[in-house]
Amino acid sequence: MKVQFKLTENQPIIKPNQDLKWESRGTISPSVIFDGKKWRMIYRAIGSDKAIRLGYAESLDGINWEKLEEPLTIPDRSILENCGVDDPIITKITDKYLISFTNYIQKKKHVKTKIKVLSTNDFDKFISVTPAFANHWRKSYPGDVIYPEKINGAFYPIHTVNPSVQFGFSNFLRRWSDSAVMLSTAANEWESAKISV
Repeated sequence: MKVQFKLTENQPIIKPNQDLKWESRGTISPSVIFDGKKWRMIYRAIGSDKAIRLGYAESLDGINWEKLEEPLTIPDRSILENCGVDDPIITKITDKYLISFTNYIQKKKHVKTKIKVLSTNDFDKFISVTPAFANHWRKSYPGDVIYPEKINGAFYPIHTVNPSVQFGFSNFLRRWSDSAVMLSTAANEWESAKISV
């Protein structure tokens, strides 16, 4: 199968709105899904206060996008979301959309991160389905995605835990199993230090 890509004339398709303080410094790292009628996008927005929030946009053709004027997710500035929220990934399982993203806090030279999940049926109302577990903080930036099908009734998150890619499982996205290594670094120069989702 041959796939060809063509740049659209409307570039960039998403850019910061200087009139919105919560995204005036940058709009990056989009995750996009098509629901059969509309393209839905969740993206990282960097505000004038340097906090990172999640923004939402939708499109009928995947080229021309309409953004909400309010952020979808705002860091609550607690110990759980001290510096912001990062890297949203949209996954559809049955009739629900799950949006996994990263909370992070910066302490001196170290970054600690944690995965959280939002659930929605319509991109209008969102429910937080993952509580914050103290023992799930990681000392690095992880990537995280939820496998788009249940296996034996369970959800399977695939995530980065330095220096490897690992997976676990959860029946209700509230309790997570210990992770098992899925992919490890190799002797090749280009993947010898770290791999990630």
